[in-house]
Amino acid sequence: MRPLTGTALTLACCVAALVAPASPAGASPDSGARAGTRTAAVPAGAHGGLPEETGSLRFDARQDARAAEDPDAHGRFWYRVKDGVFCYELTVRNVATPTSARLHTGSGRTTGPVVVTLRTPTRGTAEGCITARPAQTPANADRVLTEQELADFVDDSSGFSIVIRNKPYPEGAIRWRL
Repeated sequence: MRPLTGTALTLACCVAALVAPASPAGASPDSGARAGTRTAAVPAGAHGGLPEETGSLRFDARQDARAAEDPDAHGRFWYRVKDGVFCYELTVRNVATPTSARLHTGSGRTTGPVVVTLRTPTRGTAEGCITARPAQTPANADRVLTEQELADFVDDSSGFSIVIRNKPYPEGAIRWRL
């Protein structure tokens, strides 16, 4: 059997990260998740200077009630950062078909610039993995996650939010404050 390289290696890394348990006890990413649950970050330098972290967050509109948000919507966001790769799974319920999903800077009632566009959970669930890159350009800034943005996310994810938009709520049907 040939060793994995390039795209195959990246895909294998991401699939392994998504199916790996989020807790040492072997629980699934959803079991025992509470709003804001995060595992401890592995210090930078432990894996060649790249930070590592896993977290899970449940959302319902009562946690962050805003006029622009769908009051019946709820869902889950799970993520894992390992070796410079950000893997995630989004699940949404009781919401009109999403049109976009993005990771933004900002928390609370303030939404900052788009850090990176995520796959849209048009059928209720979306997952993916994004490999951080050293730099981005203005033309691809919403599609490229930089190594610095990823390090900032692991260092303090409370400065970020996930926003799911749809036609009835173009400013955000769901917003996860991380």
